[in-house]
Amino acid sequence: MKIDLENIYRECLQGPFYNEHYFQNATDTEAGTAGEEPDYLLLSYIIKDFFRSRRILEIGFGDGYLLKQLLGFSLDARGIDFSQYCIDQAPGEVKGMIRKADVLNIPSNTEFYDLLVGINILEHLPPSLLLPALKSIWRVLKPGGIYLGVIPAYGENRYGPPGSDYHQQESWVKDAEARQPFHDIPLDENDLPRRGQCIHATVSWWEYQFNRVGFERLGSLEQRIHLIYDHYLQPSHLGIFIFRKRITTPLDRFVYFRSRIDKKYLHSPPYRPQGFYDWEKWPDFGWVRWTGIVATEILKRKGRYVQIPFLVKHPDCADPDPVIIQFTLNHGPITTIKVRTPGWRLARLSWPDNSSIGVINIIVSRTFTPAHKDSSADHRELGIALGQIKQKFLR
Repeated sequence: MKIDLENIYRECLQGPFYNEHYFQNATDTEAGTAGEEPDYLLLSYIIKDFFRSRRILEIGFGDGYLLKQLLGFSLDARGIDFSQYCIDQAPGEVKGMIRKADVLNIPSNTEFYDLLVGINILEHLPPSLLLPALKSIWRVLKPGGIYLGVIPAYGENRYGPPGSDYHQQESWVKDAEARQPFHDIPLDENDLPRRGQCIHATVSWWEYQFNRVGFERLGSLEQRIHLIYDHYLQPSHLGIFIFRKRITTPLDRFVYFRSRIDKKYLHSPPYRPQGFYDWEKWPDFGWVRWTGIVATEILKRKGRYVQIPFLVKHPDCADPDPVIIQFTLNHGPITTIKVRTPGWRLARLSWPDNSSIGVINIIVSRTFTPAHKDSSADHRELGIALGQIKQKFLR
C-alpha cells in the first residue's frame, strides 16, 4: 500500500513522536535503540581513533550518550535534535552543547564542521525530504569533511556485511530493481511507519543519494572498521556508511584539512585509548573508568604480558558471596579472580598467540550502584574500575 509519507511525517512524526514511550520501547535490533549500551562506547572509539576532527556535530543525538562519550574525550562535539524530550532528558554533561533543531535546516555557518555523525537518523525522513537533508549536511561540512552514519539498509554491501534480505516481499524486489525505496513499508498499529522508519531501501540506493549531492563513499575505511568492530557491535549498528564531501573547486584544496582521516588506521588496526572520562572522577579514587557486567578492551601488542589494575568497590563484597571477575585475552585461558574485600587488584595475562592486536574480554559476576549516585539522573550499574593497562616483556 502506497502512503503519503511526507504528509505523515509532517503531521505525526515530528519531535513529539520521539518521546519517553518511543525510547523505552526500543530494542537492541530496532533503529533508535536507547540506553548507555557498549555500542556508544565503541562508536566513540571509532570516531576518536579514525578521525582527527576539530569540530563534530551529532544530528539526532537521542539519549545523548554518544555525545557524552565524545565530550569525555575532550573533543569539540555538539548535538542537535528536534525532540524536546531528548533535549530535556539529555545527560547533564552535554546540556551546554546541544540545541533543538532539525537536520533539514542545521543551524550553523557554511563549511563549519569537520565531521557529522548520524546514528539511525536519515531513514526516519520520508524519501522526498532526504535530498534536502543531505544538502543541509553538505552545506555545513568543510571541503573534505566526513559524514559518518549508521543506516539500516538492505541487500548486498560491497564494503561490509550484507543488509537485511529484501527478497521476503515481491514488491520490495521490484522496487529494488527499479532503484527506488520500498513503497510497502512496515506499519504499526496506528498505521504509522514502524518505529518512525520511513525509508526502507538498498545499500546501493543510499549510496546513490549521497553521490547525487556531492559525496564520495570511503569504502576502504568502512572495511577496516568492520574488520575490527563487527564482532562487538549490535546488529542495529552494523550499517556503517562513511562519506566524504568532494572537493569541487581549486579553493577547496587550500581549506581542506588533510589530516582529518588518520590514514595509519587504514593499514593497521587501532587500539582502544586508555584515557579516562571527565565524568568518571570519583571521591577518593581519582580518575577511573568503570565497566558493566561485561566489557571489552582492544590494545596493540607491546610486550609478552598484560597487567590490568582494577578496582572492586561492591559494598557486599565478602564471603560467602565474593565478586568474581574473569579475564580472557584473544580467546586464551580464562583468568578468574575472586575478590572478598573492596580495593585494587592486579590481573596478569599472557599473550596466547602471535597476533599484534589483543582483545580482552572481562566478565563481572554482579554490578552495584554507588550510594552517592543512586538518586542521580546519571544512575549507573557498575562492575569494576579499570586502571591504566600496561604491558611488559618480563613478569
